[in-house]
Amino acid sequence: MFRTTKFAMVLFAFLAAITAMPSAVSARENSLKKDKWALQFEIDRSFDLSGFQGNTLSIKKHTADNRAYRLGLTFFLDFGDSESFRILNDTILNPGEREFENSRLSISFQKIYYAKTDASINVFYGFGPALSFNHGNTESVSYNRSRTQARFSNSTNDSWSAGITGVFGAEWFFAENMSLLGEYNTVANYRQSKRENLTRIVEGSTILNSSFTEDKTDSFRLSSSRVKFGLSVYF
Repeated sequence: MFRTTKFAMVLFAFLAAITAMPSAVSARENSLKKDKWALQFEIDRSFDLSGFQGNTLSIKKHTADNRAYRLGLTFFLDFGDSESFRILNDTILNPGEREFENSRLSISFQKIYYAKTDASINVFYGFGPALSFNHGNTESVSYNRSRTQARFSNSTNDSWSAGITGVFGAEWFFAENMSLLGEYNTVANYRQSKRENLTRIVEGSTILNSSFTEDKTDSFRLSSSRVKFGLSVYF
């Protein structure tokens, strides 16, 4: 936390110093021009790069010198299976199997406005919708020591959210086609989630025990993220 705050203070102090320089410096050529594209990357505390708005894609397109559209996309997919058992005196006890899958898709789309476009440091603000979808499923089976009984379990987690994002920041062009930016981000969204779990204990073709649970949650959240710092590469 302290490193993040210190990093933010140093960067903003540096930007403020640049702003105070003579107009010859502030009039540096930049890429805030119609039909320009930019790939955007976040710079973390270790100075590693990642997606600025989305981990899969973060891109910006200028429709005018002072207006642009920005898209962030994140897609995640993870699936697999595993086996487990215990061995006692060369005997396999309680063998089990497990399969799982997890996926996530999130999209954010914003319209960005620049207060001015003829300086090396330019203030911008914007807003737009944000959507996300999450799915997770785990199936497992385990057996007793004599393998006469089996315990089956199926757990599913699904959620989605929709909201509006607002951003405010500043972009400094240290070269015509490259810039650094710092940005505040506020999100207001509605989220709905559902969790289901089915468990059965079976002996042969007979169901000895069965249970089903379902939990649903609806929530509304207004939050602000930490200040993000990034790099834009224009083309």
